Amino acid sequence: MTAPLLVSGFSAGYRQRPVVRDLTLPAIEPGGITALVGPNGAGKSTLLRAWAGLIGSSGVLRLGDIDLSAASLAERFNHLSFMPQTLPQRVGLTLLETVINAFKVSASGALMSRTGVHDQSMAVLERIGIAHLALERLDRMSGGQRQLASLAQALVRQPKVLLLDEPTSALDLRYQILVMSLIHDFALEGRIVVVVLHDLNLAVQWAKQVVVLNHGAAFAVGSPAAAVTPEVLSEVYGVDARVETCSRGQVRVYVDSARPLAAVESP
Repeated sequence: MTAPLLVSGFSAGYRQRPVVRDLTLPAIEPGGITALVGPNGAGKSTLLRAWAGLIGSSGVLRLGDIDLSAASLAERFNHLSFMPQTLPQRVGLTLLETVINAFKVSASGALMSRTGVHDQSMAVLERIGIAHLALERLDRMSGGQRQLASLAQALVRQPKVLLLDEPTSALDLRYQILVMSLIHDFALEGRIVVVVLHDLNLAVQWAKQVVVLNHGAAFAVGSPAAAVTPEVLSEVYGVDARVETCSRGQVRVYVDSARPLAAVESP
């Protein structure tokens, strides 16, 4: 079982523009999805990129006894995988080649035979349901296919911590559910999964813990029912909404109206 991810006094941003400020969260435990939600500019993607070591940060970021904040980028990526919102546009490699390359730079992939790396990469493509695209070039794929390719590159390394930035944004309804089910199963295997989502109903349906970010701070943290309330949605998103339990016992969010922009507090 993976150790918890500990975040305390964590700040991140870009040069002279701080985005996340002095963030402290409850321990992020393995075994379930933690969803980061919030309006545009709240700091969700910045936070994930900082945890992945791609932008500057300060504060405590630990995976159990491992000090990730002091680790090099290579050392950090021995423990975690990061899936960005988009892949580079002009990549002439095939899907299989990109997944193999992602796996070979991991600690486990570097020790595996060429056949083993190939088989592991194909197994991930099969699991996601895109093995039929293995020999397709990435630059000829649709946006949704490229998003699934990015997910395959993150999953193939079998990380202890999986960081996903809007993994469902370019997917149709069927693949949204398939992807959320897949990463939920990945978390149940004893790993930490943190995912940025704009769709609140996906967040409350699949997440064990929800972190509502606003202006770079944690406005609410807890179970879906505790963190996503009409009061939180009114304050953070500027909408009038109902949070109800459906006939299957799942929390659902229904937005009735949005307040005029002038009535919503600016950052």
